[in-house]
This record gives sequence, structure tokens and C-alpha cells, in this order.
Amino acid sequence: MNRFASAISIVLLTMSFSACMTAMDGREDLRAAFQHQVGECYVIPAKARGEGRVVVEVRLNPNGSLAQPPQVIEGSPTSTAAQAALRALERCTPFAVPAEMRSRYRDWRVMRIGFETE
Repeated sequence: MNRFASAISIVLLTMSFSACMTAMDGREDLRAAFQHQVGECYVIPAKARGEGRVVVEVRLNPNGSLAQPPQVIEGSPTSTAAQAALRALERCTPFAVPAEMRSRYRDWRVMRIGFETE
């Protein structure tokens, strides 16, 4: 498996969001939309492997752009893993917000996204 494909699969399996988004509460589609986009931008540097979980809080504007810089809320903000996560989020924004989700801004304006390096 190449490095890029590996990074995407890790993101898709380990990303978590601030609210408990499940199929039962109707927000699973939000998770899928954002996970796919972050997965396209996230690459784990070899040096970051094994550094542990990093959680980043992201605050977005209604157009999908960053309302403020993402903040590392779990893990070391200066770690290679955290820096890779922050770069991915900055590369991915503005997020493409599907038309059917724009009216649900309150559900996705603040997200906590977890990145695993294991």
C-alpha cells in the first residue's frame, strides 16, 4: 500500500467529530462528507508514526472556510503528527459543503477531528 493510500485509510477509520454523529441522529452524512475531504489532504510523515493521537478543533464559516486557525486540543501541538494534521486542514479548506448540508451549519460549524498515527 502506498503512503498516500495508507494515510487516507487511517483518517477514515479514526476521525472523530465533536458531536456523536451516528446514522441514528442523521449526522452520519456530515461525517462522511468531511472525512473524505480531510482524507484527501492528510499524509502522515514517517517521523510522525507512533506519536499517538492528535485531536484538532476546527471552527468553520458557513462557506466552509476556517473561521480561525485550527487548534490542537489533544496531543502535543508541536509534534510532527499535529503539524501534519494542521497542514492537512489548512490545505483542505475551504471545505466543499454540499448544498443539502448548508442549512445545517450549526451541526458542523465546530468539529473535533482525531488523527491516529499508529
